[in-house]
Amino acid sequence: WISLPGCSIPGRVNRSAGNAPRNCFFPISILCNTILISLHFGVETGKQKNLDYIFNANHLSDGTMRFIALATALLQPSDLRPQIIIIDEPELGLHPSAIQFLAGMIKKARFDDPGQMQKHQIIISTQSPQLVSEFEPEDVVVVERKEGESVFQRLNTENLKEWLEDYSLGELWQKNIFGGKPQPELQELSQGAMTR
Repeated sequence: WISLPGCSIPGRVNRSAGNAPRNCFFPISILCNTILISLHFGVETGKQKNLDYIFNANHLSDGTMRFIALATALLQPSDLRPQIIIIDEPELGLHPSAIQFLAGMIKKARFDDPGQMQKHQIIISTQSPQLVSEFEPEDVVVVERKEGESVFQRLNTENLKEWLEDYSLGELWQKNIFGGKPQPELQELSQGAMTR
């Protein structure tokens, strides 16, 4: 649950959904435009102390909106959460310190209770070494294009054990130790385009 002064985002989302079937999916971006967050500001001038000011979604930054949407999708009650959640580049627009919180929400969303079997599958596509570093190698599947086909490879801690003594998983990705970086011919092509 998200706790902001005077509201619960998942509760508001649930009320916005009305009597729709529980398995019905509502685009989070649309729901976020209907969420009002009430914040209290103490105005020091005149008699308007503790004035309530309503912020609409258009008053919030893109990163704040994305974080609210992600938290709503990942932290809703388990019986309302889809069994599979797919999120493309969730780190976009987030402050670097928020990425650690995001990773924690992703990990928490997989299980109903700590120590239980995984109940929900969360699929994340990212280009953030910092986000990758928040996970164990077994949580990461590297996708590369080889000979016109997508090849999927799950990482293994044992294979990276010596590297992980000195580097984070994100640093290993940047060094191309386990793949996932553009092919050399694509890098040369992009560098040539930049010099023109």
